[in-house]
Amino acid sequence: MGKIITMTPVRSIRGKISKSDDLFFSERYGQTVITRVVNPYHGPSTAKQRDVRDKFRRVSQEVQTELADENGVAKWKALFKRQKKYRTLRGMVFAMLYEQAQSAVE
Repeated sequence: MGKIITMTPVRSIRGKISKSDDLFFSERYGQTVITRVVNPYHGPSTAKQRDVRDKFRRVSQEVQTELADENGVAKWKALFKRQKKYRTLRGMVFAMLYEQAQSAVE
């Protein structure tokens, strides 16, 4: 008789299934983790939240600009090869530019 070995059709899942869902899926160290939000906040964003989102948006645009330039990519790749902290080039560039933006504010 034949043997059937089933496999999951989904490799991983991240985020919410629907807007009304209170479960968030994330992947940590190769494992899918489910987090339930018990008491979500539905009010407007605070000024600090808007500032953080704006800073994130600005730094993301800077990263995109830096990685679009061929000379910039070569410089960042050289730095990326010498480090062991970040797993992706984009993540390293974002972290370094975000830290520069943070120190410029202070």
